[in-house]
Amino acid sequence: MKRVVLPLLVLFIFSLNSLVAQNDYEKFKKEMENQKSEFIKDREAAFKEFKSRYEEAFNEYKKLYEAQAKEDIGFIELMASDDGRPIQKLPSNVSAPNIVSTASAQKKIIQENVKRLSTLKPEDVLSNFSDGADSLENMQNAAIVMETIVSAMKGEAPEAVCKDGICEVVLETPVERKDEVRLEQAQYVPEDKVVTKEEQTEQPMKQSAEGESSVKDEKPAKKDAVKKDSDKKDSGKKDENIKPVSIVPSGKPTSYKRISSPFGTRVHPITKRTHTHKGVDLAAAAMTPIYATADGVVTIARYYGGYGNFVKINHDNGYKSGYAHMKQIAVTQNKAVKKGDLIGYVGSTGRSTGNHLHYEVYFKDNLIDPVTTF
Repeated sequence: MKRVVLPLLVLFIFSLNSLVAQNDYEKFKKEMENQKSEFIKDREAAFKEFKSRYEEAFNEYKKLYEAQAKEDIGFIELMASDDGRPIQKLPSNVSAPNIVSTASAQKKIIQENVKRLSTLKPEDVLSNFSDGADSLENMQNAAIVMETIVSAMKGEAPEAVCKDGICEVVLETPVERKDEVRLEQAQYVPEDKVVTKEEQTEQPMKQSAEGESSVKDEKPAKKDAVKKDSDKKDSGKKDENIKPVSIVPSGKPTSYKRISSPFGTRVHPITKRTHTHKGVDLAAAAMTPIYATADGVVTIARYYGGYGNFVKINHDNGYKSGYAHMKQIAVTQNKAVKKGDLIGYVGSTGRSTGNHLHYEVYFKDNLIDPVTTF
């Protein structure tokens, strides 16, 4: 009897254990399926969230771009304008400017980009920011890139991230118009040299970062120049010996660390159409002095939207130079300036991604690459 019962008992226990194991496996399997289901649901929810963020940022970008495009067209017209001042003929010893493009051509490029952008839907340009929108990771990347572009357009930015000595540029909060400081209100003077206004007038132009300098004439020389000008008017003859260096924009307007954005044509990241950076961005520390690059008259000295604190100098010979994003403006409208005169200080006002000077040069309604004048 024992010989029969014992094997049956063993068989029963074995079967019971197998049944328990099977139940445990089924339970484990069900738990895994539930976890997988939750994982899929979480990813689907996250995908929808990033897609929503991307679409929201894209639509906001379109509105910002259209508004900024109108402002850029206005700025082109502003720079191309002669401000109602008569244009004096350039002396024969002044070489013809190296024209790159025209104001009308640049306005047309902007208008075409606006038109192209108006027809685009968020899904049309997803591939521009990731390898596709077929995964959570790609959608997340697209959303972050699009939001970063929008933040930059607004002048917003995260803190600097440094790795192996390389840091991302810290975007500063734009200075409001009320923070504009003109020469008669306040003047920045380097701590190592405090000088009077009279001494500053006689002071030579500071050396640039590359060691080059442009020196102002001493007072006696200025008197002689005035006398010569008077003689010219009396004789009715033009002075063909005028030095081009003083009447045509030349030299560096400020000491800078690097060219953060050069002049030239590039492909728009969204529309895939060409557009032009119409000036050159010179990255420099805040409050670095900015100087006039030629003799002329200040026709604009005020806050101008995305260009921040802005100064335009009309050189009365077809040439105009523009200086944007200043921290402070040091001249007033209608003020006559000489090459090397202080006109302001480097800053990050307006639509800016860090301290720099945006510098433009026009000849009549033609764009000049500013670097060719350095």
